[in-house]
Amino acid sequence: MKILFINAQSFKTAFGLHDIVEKYNIEILCVNETFEKPNSPIHFKDWKVYSSPRKDKTGGGSAIFIKPTLNFVTIRKPEYELDSIEMVCIEVKDRSNKTFNIWVPYVPPEKPKLMEELCNVVKKEKLKNLILLDDLNAKSMEWNNPKENSHGKLLENCMTTSNLICTNDGQYTRRNSSSVIDIVLVSQEIYNSVSDCITLTHETVQSDHIAVYLNIQSEENVEIEEMEETWNLKKADWKKWKESTKEKFQHFIFDREEKVQDLYNRFEKEIMECMEESIPKIEKKKVLCT
Repeated sequence: MKILFINAQSFKTAFGLHDIVEKYNIEILCVNETFEKPNSPIHFKDWKVYSSPRKDKTGGGSAIFIKPTLNFVTIRKPEYELDSIEMVCIEVKDRSNKTFNIWVPYVPPEKPKLMEELCNVVKKEKLKNLILLDDLNAKSMEWNNPKENSHGKLLENCMTTSNLICTNDGQYTRRNSSSVIDIVLVSQEIYNSVSDCITLTHETVQSDHIAVYLNIQSEENVEIEEMEETWNLKKADWKKWKESTKEKFQHFIFDREEKVQDLYNRFEKEIMECMEESIPKIEKKKVLCT
C-alpha cells in the first residue's frame, strides 16, 4: 500500500505533485491545506475523493484521494472526525481482508486546545492498524526537531498511551527550515510492515513543505523464503570437469539433418551429466512474494 502525504498549501497550485504520484506508483494520496472551498470541490484524475474543507474561511482543509484499484476497498468513517478541525478518516481493507485505519487531520499552529481534542479522540478509539499522516505543527526532539512546543508535548503523551510510533526518517519536512512537522505515525502492531518511510527532499512540489512517502507491506505481498538447490561453483572440481567434457564430446556427432531442438536436447544432456560428475550442489534460500 503506497501512500504519499504532503501539506500542499493549495492543492490546485501544487505543481509537480502529479509527477511524484506517477513516479512512485502512489495508491493513496493524503493532503493537508488543500485550500478547498465548500462550493468548489477538489478532484484528482478519476480517483475517489474524501475531503474536509475549511468551512468558515479560506485556507486549511484535508483530503484523501484513492486510486481506482482492486487491491483494497475504502469507506469513510465520519464517526471519528472532529467538527473543530479539518479531518478525514477512512477504513481500508486489503485483499487479504486486513483492515487499516487512515486518519489525515490538520491542526494549525498554536492551537493546543484543538491538538488536545485530537489526541483525546485517538486515545478514546484505540484503533488497531492506525496510520496518522498529518501536519499537526507538533515539534518534538523525538522526531528530530531542535526544540519542542506544546503541540509536540501533547502528541508525545498521546503516542505513549496509544502505542503509536513515528516512522519519519528524521529529515526536515519544510524547505529552508529545521522543522519536522509533517509526520507519519503508525500503530505498534503494523510498525514491522512499514518497508519505507522517506522524506522526498529531492522531489519538487510547489509548496514549502516536502512530501513524505510511506509504503506499508500488505500480507498478500509478504516476502517468504523457500529453499532451492543450486550449483556450488566455488567447490567445483575443474580438473574433473575438463576430463569429463573431453570424454563426453570427443565422439559427439553433429548431424546436419537433425532438428535444432533435438541437437540442443542431446547437447544439454551431456553437459548436465558432466556437471553432475564434477560440481556439487548446495541449498540456498529463495525469496518469493506472495
